[in-house]
Amino acid sequence: MLTLLGPIGFGSTYWVTHQFLPAGSPLWGSAFRALPAGLALMVIVRRLPQGSQWSKSIVLGTINMGLFFLLAFMAAQLLPSSIAASFGAASPLVLAAFAWFILKEKTRMGLLLTAVLGILGVVLVVGATTEKLAWTGIAASFGMLVLMALGATLNRKWNDGTPVLTSTAWQLMVGGFELLIVAIALEGTPPQVDVQGVLAVVYLSLFATAFAYFCWFSGFKHLPATTVGIIGLVNPVTGVALGVVLGGESFTGTQFVGIVIVVLSVLMAQLLTRGARNVPISELKIESMTDAAVPVPRK
Repeated sequence: MLTLLGPIGFGSTYWVTHQFLPAGSPLWGSAFRALPAGLALMVIVRRLPQGSQWSKSIVLGTINMGLFFLLAFMAAQLLPSSIAASFGAASPLVLAAFAWFILKEKTRMGLLLTAVLGILGVVLVVGATTEKLAWTGIAASFGMLVLMALGATLNRKWNDGTPVLTSTAWQLMVGGFELLIVAIALEGTPPQVDVQGVLAVVYLSLFATAFAYFCWFSGFKHLPATTVGIIGLVNPVTGVALGVVLGGESFTGTQFVGIVIVVLSVLMAQLLTRGARNVPISELKIESMTDAAVPVPRK
């Protein structure tokens, strides 16, 4: 349930960004989202990286926050919210591929076939739209998929027991400062935003970023990658729903079929990998929000 809140926050960013933030300053818009979230979490954790944690935080912060936020802002501004969000429906499949390649998680030929089916669904969603889509926005959306999967997989591979809230704060600070420096160099002074824009920045930074990433990374620490990928389907569903219901965007029957195909392909993938990672209940442990491990007594 905690992990579920992450994709809900991510999915809402498309509509909020599209509606309330200026379109001409993607670097500043991304910095507004990342840096305040990082500062807020650093006030809570009050801890800096040590040793190799510095290099890992820089790499993960650049992938998960710096580059990803920039592409997310571009996709949200260049594409209708429902279309930009629909690309996220393929994220479990991309994540499974990275988990297989980097983490050596077992896969099957059937999983590869479901991946092809999922890609077909995304093609239907994008190809059936009645609006003219910007290819730069489509490229940004695909780039987000790759960065999300790579960053999440490396985050799990390099897990050294650091509390999720702490590692999230470090990554947000790295990405936020990177975006701030580049924004000053390339875009100059920050754009002016009205009251609604300020409220949107607060929402995006605190809930849809700081809290959402804490929930998302918590999922990868406690659940198999495939399971987290299934939960991540709430991301595009949230984005599509907000774009259609609140944004008044059109969504054709063919596009709906595409979403259904992607969902079915991911559910099929979950069935194919079912039972691959069974953990005896005697080995489970309960962890609090601060990641303090409490072993379950053995009978």
